[in-house]
Amino acid sequence: MSETTNIEPETTEVTEQNEEVSAEAVEPEAANEVEAATNDAGPGRDYDELDEDDIPVEPTTYKVGNRVDEKVIDGRLEAVAAAKEWSVESGQSIVVERTDGRVQMSFRDGALVDYVLETRKGRRG
Repeated sequence: MSETTNIEPETTEVTEQNEEVSAEAVEPEAANEVEAATNDAGPGRDYDELDEDDIPVEPTTYKVGNRVDEKVIDGRLEAVAAAKEWSVESGQSIVVERTDGRVQMSFRDGALVDYVLETRKGRRG
């Protein structure tokens, strides 16, 4: 047999409380710091304000070479320019490879022929 008891669960009344925080409650110095941080960063910043010199670029070296000679050049733009010039002068295919091995480009007659970007870091030792 089962017994039932007439026990009712307690009910608790929940009331909503809205607190209003006035602007005067925040210290003026802290408010200025928050405003300055908001203005300096964030998606609202206009990209027209950025200069190319302000954008951080990590220095990367590239190996530029053919089957016989190889040079190490600092900077992607410099390596590409050298490879284009070298491929026109020599009439050979010139390979540009980033020293970490993740980017490879081939140039022939001053034009890009092949571009390979290794997207997975773990593939190369």
